Amino acid sequence: MKKILILFVAMGLFAVVGAGCFARRLETRRVAPPVAVVDEAADFDVEHSSSTVVATLLVENGDEVTIHRAGQEFAGENNMQIAYGDGITVRTGEATLSYPDTGITTLAQGTKVTITVPSTDDGEGEEAFFIRLDVTVGNIWTRLERLLGPTEAFQASGNSVVATVRGTAFSFGVDGEDVDVTVAENEVAVADEGDPSSAFRMKPGEAFRAKLADMRAARDVTSDAKRKRFVRAMTAIERERPAFKAMQQKVREDLMNRPDRPVFLPIKPRINKEMLERLTPEQRLKFLRRLRASMERARLMQQQIVPNPLLPLPLQLIRPIATTTR
Repeated sequence: MKKILILFVAMGLFAVVGAGCFARRLETRRVAPPVAVVDEAADFDVEHSSSTVVATLLVENGDEVTIHRAGQEFAGENNMQIAYGDGITVRTGEATLSYPDTGITTLAQGTKVTITVPSTDDGEGEEAFFIRLDVTVGNIWTRLERLLGPTEAFQASGNSVVATVRGTAFSFGVDGEDVDVTVAENEVAVADEGDPSSAFRMKPGEAFRAKLADMRAARDVTSDAKRKRFVRAMTAIERERPAFKAMQQKVREDLMNRPDRPVFLPIKPRINKEMLERLTPEQRLKFLRRLRASMERARLMQQQIVPNPLLPLPLQLIRPIATTTR
């Protein structure tokens, strides 16, 4: 009799737990958001993940910074996660973009930039460093503490003039139609974006200032001739400027750490059509694959944390807990 009773109790428990698991699967399918189908002819939203969040915003008291995303504006906060498609305007003070384990970019007061995609190859790796800063107006300086891999890229651009680096310290500024570049360490390749063959290299201690029209007027001259026309040695006064001295200093490790408490905007990052138009079809396909994989990972992670009221509390607590992607 006792054996029969134990058997019935065991069957009952199995039925309850099985029903809970089945209900959980149904609930997960119902609650989890579908993966968006990317339309290359329109803007589209993506999930927060290590493939879309490219930098951490660092600001101090008194710095007034505005983040632009999906047609909305938000006050910039310390440790805010910056993603592809975001715009940044520094109204007062300055702001710093921290790239985990890689380096930083500092934006001066009055600077406006947009985070976009480099017009170069992408190895599709989730941890690959792959970013471009389109400067509308103002000045930025960047220092990367490691050399980038062959499928990684960092670019700064403005007025269709592009500076590309693999690992260096340099500044980039836009003043009306003029573009300024100075180099503190390693080398920078400067080019007319519409003519990659126009690229020439700048070395430490050199400065460049020109309009796009000037570069295009010199399209038929050699790279050495372009250097002689547009590149000069920095003056002693330029070398004493705070930004140049800062570029020569090694970045503190704590500035490149991932934040313990990242701040996320309440809306998803948005990829703009214009961001993809400069890429070749092959580059665009690689980048879109990277984004789709990112969205799928985020969807699966959301599934893991959907609560199931039919499961006893102890069983809910031992389910895998998803960590915030960043």
